[in-house]
Amino acid sequence: MGEKKNYKKTIRNIIIVAIIVGLAYFLLIRPYVKFKTYESTMKKAAERYFQINETRLPTGKRISVVKLSTLYNEKYIQDDFKSPLNGKYCSTTKSWVKVRKDGTNYKYYVYLDCGALKSNIDHEGPTIVLNGEETMRINKNENFKDPGVKAVVDNVDGKLKVEDVSIKGEVDTSRVGTYTITYTAFDSLSNQTEIKRTIKVVEVIKSTIKESTETGMYKGRDASNNYIRLSGSLFRIIGLDSNGNVRVTTEDTIGHVNYTGLDSYLEKYYKSLAPETRKLIVKEKYCKDVLSVENLDTTECSSYTDERNIYINSVVDYNRTKEEETWMLTESMDWLGNKLDEDNAYVARMFNVFNDTKIFTEPVKHINGVRPTFTIDGNALLKSGNGTENNPYILTEDVKPGKSGTLVNERFPGEYIQINNYKWRIVETKKEEPTRIISTDILRDTNGYEITAKNDGKSQDRYTYNPNESGNIGYFIKNKASEFINTKYLVSSTINVPIYKDNIAYGKEKETKEYKTKLFAPDIFDLYNVFETRGEGMREYWVMNYTNSKTEYTYMANLGVIVTDPYSSATEKSVRVEAFLAKDATIVTGSGSFNDPYVISR
Repeated sequence: MGEKKNYKKTIRNIIIVAIIVGLAYFLLIRPYVKFKTYESTMKKAAERYFQINETRLPTGKRISVVKLSTLYNEKYIQDDFKSPLNGKYCSTTKSWVKVRKDGTNYKYYVYLDCGALKSNIDHEGPTIVLNGEETMRINKNENFKDPGVKAVVDNVDGKLKVEDVSIKGEVDTSRVGTYTITYTAFDSLSNQTEIKRTIKVVEVIKSTIKESTETGMYKGRDASNNYIRLSGSLFRIIGLDSNGNVRVTTEDTIGHVNYTGLDSYLEKYYKSLAPETRKLIVKEKYCKDVLSVENLDTTECSSYTDERNIYINSVVDYNRTKEEETWMLTESMDWLGNKLDEDNAYVARMFNVFNDTKIFTEPVKHINGVRPTFTIDGNALLKSGNGTENNPYILTEDVKPGKSGTLVNERFPGEYIQINNYKWRIVETKKEEPTRIISTDILRDTNGYEITAKNDGKSQDRYTYNPNESGNIGYFIKNKASEFINTKYLVSSTINVPIYKDNIAYGKEKETKEYKTKLFAPDIFDLYNVFETRGEGMREYWVMNYTNSKTEYTYMANLGVIVTDPYSSATEKSVRVEAFLAKDATIVTGSGSFNDPYVISR
């Protein structure tokens, strides 16, 4: 009985062994034998190839190579090679036969790549180790010397000579661009390795500014090469600070605020900038000296703000950019970052007024222009431009103009839009909502004459802006302004009319009233509620910020002066409008600049 069990066990073991041997044969031995047959076929085919093409045989220490693809194409091998493991085709481009002269004979080396099965022959090129980084950045016109190769090591031949590495490529440091240097090395079997070093020749903005100014400050009235576009709007470069960073200020006055509301208004403006622009801003300390009237010609500052993202220009900034005149003066009355005392701060204005002075004091409760200034990283890369108004500097890292098909509500305040014969500027954007825009000029009829209106409201609160009250300025704009404007791209949306207890002040509304309308008067405190006269004379237009005194009304002169007059002296004023652009409005062409505004469709 025991012998019978042992016999069965022996038979079972023999069967198991036979199965294992069979599997080993089919899975390992047979594929290996097949693979070696392929190698032998390749070698014989290569020998025939070089017998027929004898001139291609190597001389000296050289090596010649023929790829499997050539042996296929020229019919030296008839049948395709397939991997014995999975049936996939062996690589015709990675597989090759190399030949080298060995005395009076030739020695052949076969490398066949069939996926998991590869010939046991040296087929990898040496490792090249560079001095320095594989990607380098150098400044325009900076001297460049290639750091070269540190070492070359092969897995079979060991350490190779560095001087045998082939180096190709040139770098023109006088031209911004990306250049490539290529390093090539071979081992003893002519296996090749090629690596590249990328050299980026860049122009940093601080270098350009330094070349364009003698003292690091753009001076005089005729500074015409200090324009830079940021966040879709035009700015002017003031100069370099002590750290090599670039101080910039808006080209135009961007809005109005009472001095006491300045910080919160500047924060509102800062948040309106594109995220890409905000990343370029470096925190800086800004001059806030308390100055006497007798000390307004100073170019030194002794008191500074804490480090902050954004502020306004100071008397010192104005003086440092001044020769006889300075480009920093606008046609508006702009706050400066200096006080006379707690009740009065300084403003700047271009025109020769107030005893021929251009810097004078205003009560801090008054509403004047705001011209923000901030500092950008001096190492920011310059992409294009020559600093002129029509070709301003453009930074590589800053926001790009909107492409065709981009929704307008995905763009940024300050950019320009053209709708028929009117140019508009973006005031506020919110994704998936209508875009608040403001016309850059007053309304005109078909002959180009100004459209004017008078507030003839009869209700008790006629001094409050009300689009629903007949005779009110708001009513005229809501119902009559559309006669002079193409409203195809505009939609109705909700506005909040501010009502004040005493004086008009930023963030000091007693209450607001909601109305739904398509066209409406500007809010004094909206961004970009300013436009330059450009020599066209004084214009005055209505705003929605009426006082609550029941005896007077408010309008704006385009020099940035807020005017409040008794009702008895009311006359007709021009009409400038804001509107809501449909949320599906998209960009067709344009770059969003004043000279190349976005043309839109919906």
